Amino acid sequence: MQIKYLMDENLAPIYQIQLRRKEPDLVVWAISDPNTPPKGTLDLEILIWCEKYDFILVTNNRSSMPVHLTFGSLLSNTAVQRTCRLIYRSFPKD
Repeated sequence: MQIKYLMDENLAPIYQIQLRRKEPDLVVWAISDPNTPPKGTLDLEILIWCEKYDFILVTNNRSSMPVHLTFGSLLSNTAVQRTCRLIYRSFPKD
């Protein structure tokens, strides 16, 4: 199975560009790319999209994303409960 990454809209496009440059065979999409959720999509909908299409979300969203990753929130949504893969770390500000 190929690993696929979805870059959240709060990350600068340079991360996607650099990853593709270093690893051309890596699947690295970003919010609002063709066939991805548009900018402004709710966090929970993005997590469900990632689960449906088997993507790992890369985000720096410290304001609203953590709410969806609590145990209670995961149990309230069966799609997110099954598999929720997320890379969540600090990225330098632009």
